[in-house]
Amino acid sequence: MDWKKYHYSGGYHESVGVSRTLPLVDVTLSRSNRSFTTKALIDSGSSMIHINKEVALELGITLENLKGVGSKTIGQDVKGLLSYINIEIKRCGKSFQSDMVIVEGLPFPVLLGQNNFFDHFDIKCQKSKNTFSIKRVK
Repeated sequence: MDWKKYHYSGGYHESVGVSRTLPLVDVTLSRSNRSFTTKALIDSGSSMIHINKEVALELGITLENLKGVGSKTIGQDVKGLLSYINIEIKRCGKSFQSDMVIVEGLPFPVLLGQNNFFDHFDIKCQKSKNTFSIKRVK
């Protein structure tokens, strides 16, 4: 698959309390017969894919009986619940299934981190040109 170019998204991000541009990409999450489309932050500082608890509930994920885990995201240690999700990155081909951590109070609906997302895609950031590119490798 070829490199797909995206532009950093700008504006005030209340979740991080600053006005700046960030590498946000459109994703569709799905589980069973439900799907949810939103923006996801590509976050090389996250250990794996994380989704906000509210998104998990919107997808009908039952939180009872999920295994509690510790993880890293946006420079902090977090506790969450381990589950799985199907993720489609806009313009990057078919969806893939991935483990993910459900966390309450994330500053973004979805964080695309090292394990699983970076295993499936190469990322090339060119902040000076206000662009980043994604290439599917798996």
